[in-house]
Amino acid sequence: MVCVPWEKRVRLKQKNKMNIFIYDTFLSEKKYNNTLSKIETRITDLGLNGKIIRLGLLKNISGSIENEIKRGAKTLIAVGNNSTLNKVVNAVSQSIHPEALNIPIFIIPVGKENNEISVSIGVADYQKACEVLSSRRIEKLNIVKANNLYFLSEARISTIGTKVEIDQDYSIELLEKGSIIVNNLITNQKEAPENSVILPNDNKIELFVKSKKDKKVKSVFSFKKLIISNKNKSLVLDRSIEVKTPVEIEISSKKLKLILGKNRLF
Repeated sequence: MVCVPWEKRVRLKQKNKMNIFIYDTFLSEKKYNNTLSKIETRITDLGLNGKIIRLGLLKNISGSIENEIKRGAKTLIAVGNNSTLNKVVNAVSQSIHPEALNIPIFIIPVGKENNEISVSIGVADYQKACEVLSSRRIEKLNIVKANNLYFLSEARISTIGTKVEIDQDYSIELLEKGSIIVNNLITNQKEAPENSVILPNDNKIELFVKSKKDKKVKSVFSFKKLIISNKNKSLVLDRSIEVKTPVEIEISSKKLKLILGKNRLF
C-alpha cells in the first residue's frame, strides 16, 4: 500500500474540486438517476470528479458560477442539454471576473432530445463525453450577442411576420413559410448551404433563409449587425431559449474556451 502524505492528499482533493459540474433542474427526475450514476462512476474512474451544483427554481446560476470562478474553478461542465449549456455560456460571458473567459466549458449531454450542440462539438453521448473531457482538446470559439444575452450555435425564427434589418443598409421581409436562421455553429449539416463553410472561430456569422416547402436554404447573407422584429413570434437561441423581439444581433468581441471532441462538425 502506498502512503500519500496528508498535505498532498489535500492538494489533490482541492484540485479535483476545481472541476465544477452544473446539473440542470430536469435531472432531478428519477428516470435520470441511472444515467447520472454511470456518469459519476466514469468521472471518478478518470480522476475528474469535482464539485456538483444542482440547479433549482431558487438557485441563481450566474451567482453560483461567479462564486466558483472566484474560488478557482478549473473547468465548468454543463450536465444536461442545449439549455444547460446556454445558461453556462451566458453566466461566463456576463461574468465580471477577469479570468472568466479563460475557464474551459464542456457539456455532458443527457437525453436524446435538445442536444444538437453537443453533437456539433464532437460529443455524441454521455458515454463518450467523459473521455472527451479527459482529453481536454480546447479551442476558442466565437459567441454571438443578442440584446443582453449570448448564444453559441444559432438563433431561429419563423419567416412569417418577421422583418430583418441588415447593417442599417437594407431590410428583408419574407412571405414564403420557412425559417430565418442566424448561424455561428452548425448543428444540422442538412441546413448548411451548398459550398459554404460555417466555422465558429472565423469571426463571422451568417443568416440563412430556409424554405418550409422544400426544406432548402434559399438565401445566405453575411452581416456585422442586424435587428430582427416579429410582433407574434419569439427568437429562439441555441434551440432552447426564447427571446421577445426586437433583438439586435452582432458577433461578440468575447470568445469562450470550449473542450471539443475529435468528431466535431467543423
